[in-house]
Amino acid sequence: MALYCEGDSDVLAFCEFGWIGSSDAYAISYIATALSEQCNGLGGMLLATVLRWVGNDSAGTGRDPYIMTQINPDNHASMRLFKAYGFSDEGADEDDPEYHIWSRNVERFRTNKLWLSQLTQVTE
Repeated sequence: MALYCEGDSDVLAFCEFGWIGSSDAYAISYIATALSEQCNGLGGMLLATVLRWVGNDSAGTGRDPYIMTQINPDNHASMRLFKAYGFSDEGADEDDPEYHIWSRNVERFRTNKLWLSQLTQVTE
């Protein structure tokens, strides 16, 4: 998922996510915003959309609504973002100890409202 402004080729924020077929769990591989756009709520907008997608997909497929990501403990901004959206630190990743696993369960629900709201800037 990527956020950009129409008419501009710059990506403002992106998130790579999906389900891990071997474990039936969901994972967020990457979430990032452009330096110029940090602290403007785009990370939260992406994360909220991912959680809606997971809830909808889990309800339709029966997959476990568990979602996880890895965060470097020095990345305080990511830890604040994920904590604000209900994720908990499970501790060091056994396979990659420099990162911690952050996770939560998502409420299952069927919806067709998965699109981000279109943001429009009015100029005079």
